[in-house]
Amino acid sequence: MAGLRWVMVVAVGLVALWAWWPRIVHSKEAAHPHAAGHLFVCPMHPQIVADEPGTCPICHMDLVPFDRKSADDEAPADTPKGTQPQQLTLDRVQAIGVRTAVALSQHVSPTVVVTGLVQAPESGRSEVHVRAPSFVEKVLVQETGVFVRKGEALALIFSPEIIAVQGEVLAAGQWSDKAARAAVRQRLALYGLNDAEMDALFREGKPRRLLTLRAPQDGVVTARAAVPGGYAMPDVALYELQDLTMLWLEVAVPPALLGQLPPGLMADAHAEGVAEPVRAVLDRVLPQLDAERRTGRVRFLLQTPPPTVQPGAWLQVALPTGPAHDAILVPRDALLDTGHEQYVFLAADGGWYLPTKVKVGALYGENVEIREGVSAGDRVVATAAFLIDAESRVQASVRAMSQASTATTRDGGQP
Repeated sequence: MAGLRWVMVVAVGLVALWAWWPRIVHSKEAAHPHAAGHLFVCPMHPQIVADEPGTCPICHMDLVPFDRKSADDEAPADTPKGTQPQQLTLDRVQAIGVRTAVALSQHVSPTVVVTGLVQAPESGRSEVHVRAPSFVEKVLVQETGVFVRKGEALALIFSPEIIAVQGEVLAAGQWSDKAARAAVRQRLALYGLNDAEMDALFREGKPRRLLTLRAPQDGVVTARAAVPGGYAMPDVALYELQDLTMLWLEVAVPPALLGQLPPGLMADAHAEGVAEPVRAVLDRVLPQLDAERRTGRVRFLLQTPPPTVQPGAWLQVALPTGPAHDAILVPRDALLDTGHEQYVFLAADGGWYLPTKVKVGALYGENVEIREGVSAGDRVVATAAFLIDAESRVQASVRAMSQASTATTRDGGQP
């Protein structure tokens, strides 16, 4: 009986061992995943790599398994050289500040942004001169920057020559002949007298001692040479006026773009610190290139510009460079450029981020056009892409070294 009892105990033990053996093997593989192709890396310092579990010597965090086979399974065929897909936990995503954005299909117009200088038009400039040697008796407009209306009095002058002419006209008596009277008035007009001043001269019958210098147009006083008691000659301008109701905007553009800018082209010009754009109309392409800068010049008209836009200001203008079309746009911060290839990280299921090669087009503000590699609706990493890229490249290097070590061992050499 004792022998039979021992036989039954051994049989039960063998059955139990047979039932639990798979679990024991699985637990050993879980405890030592490197035996199944795993390495262990630090989640904060991916340069720390080990063949078995442990802690990071820098931050003392537990090393986590890195599954080479999973990365191979997730890697797309067009993975950029030196990178590999990354799988991040939610805590890791939040820690490094990963944000994603949806690639959108939008109707865009290719443009190039150029800078132009606001100038006062030459046609809006005028000067005020005396018609004969004179003395400035009184200055009525004493400052530059003042806006004056056409016909507004600027200064009072005393001219012995003009007084003598008035005396000659009055001494000749009344002019009954209309032609002779018109000739007299024409002579007085050449000295700067207007119709009202001539009528007063004939009505009073004595020369007017002081004459008034008046503004020939609406505008801003940009220069003043008139001073009380000063002596003025006809060749010296006492005032300079500039009409600022319309301004020029001269823009330097690449020569290849000159043929794409027809006269009458409408564009929006933006000034720093001004929210509303200024409407600009292309007036003409100037027939001269800048040999040093290798650029052409075009002139826009700014009609009724706001008070904040003055001559000397710099404005930015967006000029069309091609026809409008539909394009896939992603944030420009999502694009990674090595100089040899460009790529983005696509967000996939399971916390995977896949490096994907792309072909890019033009920039549109803070977005960039993607011509190949991304479809509308795909999610791309918009912030912290460089952090994911750095970790991807470190782990790709670790993977390459591990594969080289495995190949050396397989060939019988020392790892």
